[in-house]
Amino acid sequence: MQKKTKKSAAAFIEKYGLNKETLTVSRLREIIESLDFIVVDYRSNVKNDSDVTALLEKTKAIEFYLYTKSFVYCTPKDKYVFLCMDMSADDTIDVLLHELGHICLDHLGKDGIIHNTGVQKEREAFFFSQYIQQRCRKSKRIQQIKLAGIVLAALVLFGASAWAIYNTVFRKTLVENGQTIILVGDTGAHAFLHPHYYWTDGGKVFHLWIDCQHITHSSTIYAGTLEESGKENCCKTCYKKFCQQFFGESE
Repeated sequence: MQKKTKKSAAAFIEKYGLNKETLTVSRLREIIESLDFIVVDYRSNVKNDSDVTALLEKTKAIEFYLYTKSFVYCTPKDKYVFLCMDMSADDTIDVLLHELGHICLDHLGKDGIIHNTGVQKEREAFFFSQYIQQRCRKSKRIQQIKLAGIVLAALVLFGASAWAIYNTVFRKTLVENGQTIILVGDTGAHAFLHPHYYWTDGGKVFHLWIDCQHITHSSTIYAGTLEESGKENCCKTCYKKFCQQFFGESE
């Protein structure tokens, strides 16, 4: 079941291009509205206005809303996502994705009451939300890695040796410590204005450090931009090191 939920979450990310932009409350509200649901904002700690109170009474949620941060009401005529406004942006993103999980995974009933999804479906909606947030955080980190790549290239390429950097800028191939290092693409004087990543012929990932334990014994290493590497995924060891050094966390 988790595999099916993961597949649905991945399709959701692709459909709405969430891996290409920052995940925001406004973007998720737009997606919900595009699915013909109306987002109803309410507060649990103060009196709501008359229109919201009327909707809560109509959906028989006049007491239920006091004990939850969000819920969905769905009938053939009316589709609402009720959202508590007493939350931070991060918590709001979490609960909106949770409700989108219920919607996209077809968890909702059509009987005019707040649908009790049960433990299994709640777990699926939770996994849907967490998977999307994790994927989007990773995509954002890759963008941050690109921005930090200029610094990384200057510091770590060929052991951060000024002599090695000089030679790499003006030479296509360099032999260093028994390894052949090939700079792909631009080899001119402005080559280091672009971030550099490292990869091998048979490798499936790109690396952020040329001394990564997974490529130190490779006879040939390529250095170039992320696009030139042709790799989509970062080495897990490099990614973990990057997170620790730049963000103070493991992942």
